[in-house]
Amino acid sequence: KEETALIEEMQSVVKVENAKRARLEELCKNCEAGKWAKGSEYWIRKDGWTIWEHCKDRRDKLWKSDVALVRLKGATEAYDVEEMEAAYLTCCELGVPPSEFEEYNKAFTQLQRLHSVRDLLSKWKHRDSVRSGNLQKQLEYLLAKEAGMESMIVLQLTRLKNSQSVETMRTCLRKADRAEIRDPVVDEIRSRADEIERQEPIVQLLRDATWSRNREKIQQVLYDLETSEARLANPDNWKCNDLARAYSSAKKCLEELEQAQAHLEDHEQEFLSRLEALKHSTDAEEIDDALEQA
Repeated sequence: KEETALIEEMQSVVKVENAKRARLEELCKNCEAGKWAKGSEYWIRKDGWTIWEHCKDRRDKLWKSDVALVRLKGATEAYDVEEMEAAYLTCCELGVPPSEFEEYNKAFTQLQRLHSVRDLLSKWKHRDSVRSGNLQKQLEYLLAKEAGMESMIVLQLTRLKNSQSVETMRTCLRKADRAEIRDPVVDEIRSRADEIERQEPIVQLLRDATWSRNREKIQQVLYDLETSEARLANPDNWKCNDLARAYSSAKKCLEELEQAQAHLEDHEQEFLSRLEALKHSTDAEEIDDALEQA
């Protein structure tokens, strides 16, 4: 009876278009408390598990929708157009009713107008560095868009000077190649993408060696990196952020292993000295104790 009542209640809540997340959360907690959430074998009715999963998915979707709306609100307040667009798309994918983000959509449309962005920038320029920075970025985008495709691509590449996304850089570089753009930033970003691609396998080697906690393996990988060609051996030339972190972790792990090895060797030497001293001893108890430790 308890299970049937729970199933009927879940079905009624899931059918409601504007079901509240709090109610779905309560039903999910009831399932978890009653062990129904552990698997289909805990349900007597065959459709119980399917309805539970549907209810849980609906709850998770509403939770993601709330997070997306909070993200959209924050991005709108900061005039972060790229973040607004990403959050807006997430809301659409999750099926958030348009009425819930209508005001943000209006703000986004306003930020596509040059005069509106200039007015807002004038208002926030000396009052809020985050807002003014985002507005300046959007102003540059709109000016580049007005100037034409080449300016747009150059701006996109310029914004990738500190990027770690090789895929994004390659996509933008393909656009530059098709448009036959000869700006120096093209070569700069191409070189950056090449360097990161080249360094990523080294990151994996360092991680594998560190996870193995094999002293000889870590020493070898570090030696290979530190004695490689000058450009790669110099940390100042590392474009891949993960390389510095992986290198630091490997060095720290090696230091710990070497300290442990040194401690073991000291202990071993101390023990050998004790055995040496017992060569002519007649204390059977002490000799047995030493041999047992050996």
